[in-house]
Amino acid sequence: MRPSIRRRLAALTALTATAVVALAAAFVWWRMNRVLLAELDGALGTEARALAARVENEHGGLGLDLPTGSLADAGLGGEVLARISTADGRVLFCSDALKRGAAEPRSSAAISPDPGGRYFDLLVESAGDFRAVELHVLVKRDPEDDPDAETAEPLPATVMVARPLAPLRQTLRELALTLAGAAVLSAIAALLAARHVAHRGVAPISVVAARIGEADPNGPPLALDPRRVPEELDPVVAKTNELLARVQSELNRQRQLTADVAHDLRTPIAGVRVLLDVCLQKQRDAAEYAETLSTARDALRRLSGWLEDVLIIARLDAAAEKPILSPVCVADVVEEAAAMLRPLAAAHHVRVTTDDVDGAAIFSDRGKLTKIVANLLANAIEHSPAGGAVRVECHAAPGDGCRIRVQDDGPGIPAEMRETVFDRFVRGDVARVGNGHHGLGLPIARGLARLLGGEVSVDPNASGGVLVVTLPRGRGDSGSEGTRD
Repeated sequence: MRPSIRRRLAALTALTATAVVALAAAFVWWRMNRVLLAELDGALGTEARALAARVENEHGGLGLDLPTGSLADAGLGGEVLARISTADGRVLFCSDALKRGAAEPRSSAAISPDPGGRYFDLLVESAGDFRAVELHVLVKRDPEDDPDAETAEPLPATVMVARPLAPLRQTLRELALTLAGAAVLSAIAALLAARHVAHRGVAPISVVAARIGEADPNGPPLALDPRRVPEELDPVVAKTNELLARVQSELNRQRQLTADVAHDLRTPIAGVRVLLDVCLQKQRDAAEYAETLSTARDALRRLSGWLEDVLIIARLDAAAEKPILSPVCVADVVEEAAAMLRPLAAAHHVRVTTDDVDGAAIFSDRGKLTKIVANLLANAIEHSPAGGAVRVECHAAPGDGCRIRVQDDGPGIPAEMRETVFDRFVRGDVARVGNGHHGLGLPIARGLARLLGGEVSVDPNASGGVLVVTLPRGRGDSGSEGTRD
């Protein structure tokens, strides 16, 4: 089962609330245990002091003032156990339960320590667990009954009083059951509340998803309203709107491409068909047939070149293009591309110069590098005025690479188009829309340059249009792995 944010959020909230309640219940139980034990120790101390007051020092010996021999004479009763002994081990009083079974101290943890005494848990074999206090007292003579009381030494005695722990433990058990029940009910309530909160918390995501589901490629542009979602989703809404805008822009370009493809396929094919139909309407001589076939061939060649560009874009998108690396002389590539484009330059009355090109050698794909330079030259020629010039420079670049610079005498590239000009189907010169310029040359050049580990960018500081290709030296510098000759 896939993870659910709603279930995770509900479970985390419920577990957190349950843990807090459980810790609070444990603290309450621990605190009540301390309080009840402290109250019991306080009562034991009071009772031990009351019983110690019944010990008498008469004529150098200790006795006990309990007329009936019962703890009730000292105000004690019930399940209280007591034992009073002298320093020489003589027992002045001992409860029957202490006489019948052994008594073993189990703990000396004092809750409310009393001066001269200690509090501890006591296991009485015949009666169970008790809480006990043991006081060491010095018993003085009564000055009313003994004239030597002022000078006589007091005699030490030990008084131990114990009460059973069963009532306290029963109270703590009942408290624990009550707290456990409250914790369970709190956990159930927390789970229900957490599910409700989680549902409300993720509901805006469903709103965003529903809104995105309303997107229609043929409808108006869609944008999410950030006012309809919590502010925590603002980054998601912003990025989603950016994505929708890019998708809409890409759809618009694809529609334009479809229209251009339909037009540019129909126009040359229809032209070739009409040309051939006219040619076949009557008998012609060989020269006329040759001229007709040459015209048809040129039209089909232009169409083939355009289709090749579309296929290159498709292969770049599919990551199907792989560089074939080998040693390449950049000067030779520049001269080859310039030679390919000089007929186009002549048709536009533009000069192409390659005077400032050094003999830098890199490890790259010659065919793709030639295509890059040829596309940049074609772009520069198309944007240069009649009588202008296109200059190509090539020099070593910082970082052990090379830099090819193509400059024209055209109007230059506006600042707002220095990046979008590399988007496919973008044409910077409106006057050329419909003249066979489909905005694929620069995207192909940048895509191939990046495939070779380089980059194509606009030089914003130069006059006219200046495009710069930066390429690595290769053999480990490129960052692109490909097939090597």
